[in-house]
Amino acid sequence: MTQAWLKRYDGPAKWQDSPFSVAVDLRGDVVVTGQSTGIGSDFDYYTAKYAAAGGALLWEQRYNGPANSTDSATAVAIDLNGDVIVTGSSIGNGSKYDCYTANYGSSNGRLLWERRYNGPANLEDSAQVLALDRNGNAVVGGVSESGGNGFDYYIAKYAAADGGLIWKKKWSGLTATYKSISIAVDAGGNVAMAGGFGIGINSSYDYYVGRYAATDGALLWENRYSRPGNPYLTRSAVAADGSGNVVVTGTIVGSDSNEDIYTAKYAAADGALLWEKRYNGPRNGSDRASAMALDGSGNVVVTGTT
Repeated sequence: MTQAWLKRYDGPAKWQDSPFSVAVDLRGDVVVTGQSTGIGSDFDYYTAKYAAAGGALLWEQRYNGPANSTDSATAVAIDLNGDVIVTGSSIGNGSKYDCYTANYGSSNGRLLWERRYNGPANLEDSAQVLALDRNGNAVVGGVSESGGNGFDYYIAKYAAADGGLIWKKKWSGLTATYKSISIAVDAGGNVAMAGGFGIGINSSYDYYVGRYAATDGALLWENRYSRPGNPYLTRSAVAADGSGNVVVTGTIVGSDSNEDIYTAKYAAADGALLWEKRYNGPRNGSDRASAMALDGSGNVVVTGTT
């Protein structure tokens, strides 16, 4: 394999710059987002677009939030028009981290719209994942600190045209374990969400998957897989196949109290379990899922460590 091109970025502070997410548009141009140390500030959002052919810099954008403090982009997606959406967390004025999402124009990176979310507790809110529907509407998933029950899951859907809020959901009172969430959008715009719920103090974690309606976020179905007495889910990934069936993978605790990889597929209509697979490696030790993808036929590829 021959290297087509390589680019390095050293930010204005000549200090730490870290990429966290990458996407490729229909022309083959590459968009990278992450964090970059600013001059007179902490980390800023940094997003850059490079030409497919030779890697020439097409445009770049920095975002330094209102507190002139830490801002870190964690996910990027590109719509069919080539416009770029990034999301992550940004310290606000008088608040801790807020979810911050921005939409940049395809040709020159001009800011088209931006949205911040500061939860009702005025504490830490962090956007972690991002998915687009076929109309370019952006679905952002993350966690929001409740102040009394740890972190709650949070999902918001923003309109492609102007970033207007279409709907939002917050799972109040159910603790988000490991502050980790995964989302996927199917062909109909419905949203699948997976994560771990901790119910109460010193209780088991539930492996949770739910499907929510495209138009208003109404619950279509939800499933929990719980193993009493043991921490159950750590981190997960979720995907939807061409029929809207939902596949989720993650790391669970097996009967021997070691971690196994667990993958399950649920029916689009009602969330019925279609199949499930567990993997316990040859050393009977720690096996952890880290990523998943589906091919055009709906076959599932899972990777991780064992």
